[in-house]
Amino acid sequence: MIKDTQQVSSRLSAIKRGAVVAAIIALGAFASACSSQSEAGSALSDAQAWQMPSVAEEVHLSWIELPPQMQVFRPMDIHLEGYREDSTRLAFRSQQWGMLLDPRGLTIEQFTLSHADDPIADTLDYSGMASRWSTSELKLEAEVDGHHYRAVGGALPESAKTGNTSPVHIVESGPWFQHVAIYDLELVAADGSKLPAKSWLEIRAWGDRSTFEWFVEAEVPAQPELSIQLRADALDVNQSIQVSGAHAVLALSMDNKAVAPIPTPAPVQIAVVARNEYTPSDPTVAYSELSDAWEVTIPKQDWKNGTGAAFNEAYLDRISRFDLKLENPTDQPQEISLRFIHDYHPIAGYVPMLLDTDGRQTGIPIQNSKNWHSLPNKPYPYEGTWINQTARLTLAPYAEVELQYAIVHALWQGVPASSAAQLSLVGWGYNGFWTQMALGSWGETLCLQPGRSMRRAFITDVRPFEMLSNKDLKYDWTTNVGGGDIAKIVDSEGKLITWEGTVREFEMIGPNLSHVRVRERSADERMRLQIDTYLPRSNSINRSYFKVKLDVLADVAFSELALFQLGSDYYNEVESRQIAWGDQSGLSEIASPPAAEWGRVMEPQRLSDAQPWVSLFDNDPNTKRRGRGNRGMVVRAFNASLSGQTLTQPWLQSERTMTFLNAELTLDPELMQFKAGDRIEFTVELDVFPLTADSYYGSNAGLRERLSASADSWQLTAYEAKQQQIKINGQAQVFPATYAVQSAGSSQSFTVESLSSMDTVRITGLGQPGSWQIAEQFEGGALALGARFTVEKDPQVNYDPSTQSWTAVLSLVFPEGVRERKFMLMQQ
Repeated sequence: MIKDTQQVSSRLSAIKRGAVVAAIIALGAFASACSSQSEAGSALSDAQAWQMPSVAEEVHLSWIELPPQMQVFRPMDIHLEGYREDSTRLAFRSQQWGMLLDPRGLTIEQFTLSHADDPIADTLDYSGMASRWSTSELKLEAEVDGHHYRAVGGALPESAKTGNTSPVHIVESGPWFQHVAIYDLELVAADGSKLPAKSWLEIRAWGDRSTFEWFVEAEVPAQPELSIQLRADALDVNQSIQVSGAHAVLALSMDNKAVAPIPTPAPVQIAVVARNEYTPSDPTVAYSELSDAWEVTIPKQDWKNGTGAAFNEAYLDRISRFDLKLENPTDQPQEISLRFIHDYHPIAGYVPMLLDTDGRQTGIPIQNSKNWHSLPNKPYPYEGTWINQTARLTLAPYAEVELQYAIVHALWQGVPASSAAQLSLVGWGYNGFWTQMALGSWGETLCLQPGRSMRRAFITDVRPFEMLSNKDLKYDWTTNVGGGDIAKIVDSEGKLITWEGTVREFEMIGPNLSHVRVRERSADERMRLQIDTYLPRSNSINRSYFKVKLDVLADVAFSELALFQLGSDYYNEVESRQIAWGDQSGLSEIASPPAAEWGRVMEPQRLSDAQPWVSLFDNDPNTKRRGRGNRGMVVRAFNASLSGQTLTQPWLQSERTMTFLNAELTLDPELMQFKAGDRIEFTVELDVFPLTADSYYGSNAGLRERLSASADSWQLTAYEAKQQQIKINGQAQVFPATYAVQSAGSSQSFTVESLSSMDTVRITGLGQPGSWQIAEQFEGGALALGARFTVEKDPQVNYDPSTQSWTAVLSLVFPEGVRERKFMLMQQ
């Protein structure tokens, strides 16, 4: 239960007349100020000294086929075993340019300067890429003693055969900046002879430019002459550079439908000052030619921790703050790329923000990239712990802009913050698009693996929340209870239909809600898949949501279908012995399937269409240990349009994946074919519970009571199925609950009904922060958010470049006995 709840009634009795009246006056002043500003004839956007980034500045990266490595060994997928040289091609695409890179052949097969309204859709239409993009060539050549050598991919390292390493490393990836490193290159002459040398290439890409950095450490006395050339004759592109030495850089602008050398940056001035005592000195600022960005390097902070836990409880409320001043002394707008390079702070979860001088969130999107993995002896760069944040904005001529860079480390207004980041696996293996999401900063809460390279699973590491670790510590990593997949389909010949061309988008990275979108196509381009994953801030359990849309473009016959797997084929970390299912009315059935190494252990069952739920419970007592948990899922929405018929009831089946029981959502087992035009949409809530009441250390008294009464039980999931229901203005909502602004510049009100103790609401279509305010209508007056419950004080604010609007995300509290609250939105 929220701590503030017990204080609310006494506080309100003392302040309800004075503070409510003051709030009404404040809201009136807000409206008056908005009106006066409008009458002054100067719109806020015209007066801004800086502008938000545009969608044209985004850049996306994807494996065109599958990632080149996958852990497989079943008959359905054995054909994917090993490092597949023909699956290494990478596509870079922004609205302004794109390239198809073969990192093993070390060439750019195709290149484009065409505009793409939807660059992701452009790369997903792989079969049409050849007709839309131009042929091109990337040539890396070294001359030594009159001999010419061409760089190509060399022999695979032995460790690549086991998946521990890959010659192609995705170092950083997100909406603004892509960094790929290609190792183990060989320098080969026309006669097949090789230059003894260590060589690698690094590519750094933005939405309007790219840098090619080539290293050659030759084992000969003579200094090599290096040249890098990019050609695309149909586009009149021919850019090259020649240097003497072991290092060459070709830096190219790809703006205005032309390719040219990146110009010298404008003389922008940037200063940063630390505002917290545990940062020993001010950050340094320098322009990096390699990343073509201004890099703010933050010194190592003081994070004393003698507890043995991942996070020191004494620092739960820490927010690091840095004053940031940007100056454009020129008479032209200047686009600024900023990178914040951190030395160290707790890394499992945190939320970077850019605030204005009043401490108000600007909503500027930030790319969050990090790593903490290392192989013995660190054979590759970019291993180990690093934290890099990337953002873009445009300064107006002669502008002087003051902002604040902040990092929410663990709690946001008293409740663990939600966060999402790209987690680089350099130093671990199966390097791909690993996505790590967290509540707080003491372990992974939910991990995703677009591309499914490691253990062939989309959902990977999942951990119970606010539960003692297996070392009996608070704020420490709990044991992994993860594993799951989405849209596992086996064709009629018994081969796995793979999902390829994966593109990941970070829509939100916290602190109230994290949202990651993944778009894919089937290998034969007969299907498209979109998965939106959400992790809301929580005051109870680890509760995440998967909103899935599967579109069929051409007929597909199949022999196996699992729309959603709780426990995937190779990734199932909970030893549950029973499975139960039901709906809002309660329990339908319990089954104890027999032991089996592989395969189906229960006949398919039709589920209800009234919020059906499934629980995997009854852990083997011989394997129970602290840190483990219990899993369940609730189907919040299900709609399948198949051959013109609409189905609203999924089916349930269970398999033994290796030795552990799983639960799978599927369709009628008699259905063995999709037809062109079919569509399946569903939303699954994944619930993870602490194993016992004794191991739970959170503040939610209701959850502790339920754990005391029925830990490791189906009742826990059944309760969630009833409670997690929300309405806005009387209309039932499927997560995420959303109120769309009805009209700009007007005041409007809405009601929120919920059965849970905390719920999440998005407000979309807002103007820039400062032009609107949200208040609660309470006891005949108006209270600003946070007056009743401090956890609500500052909603999360995000800017969406595609709509050029802002979204506010509210974490709303519903104390015992309160099911409906009314809110008012005031706009300029």
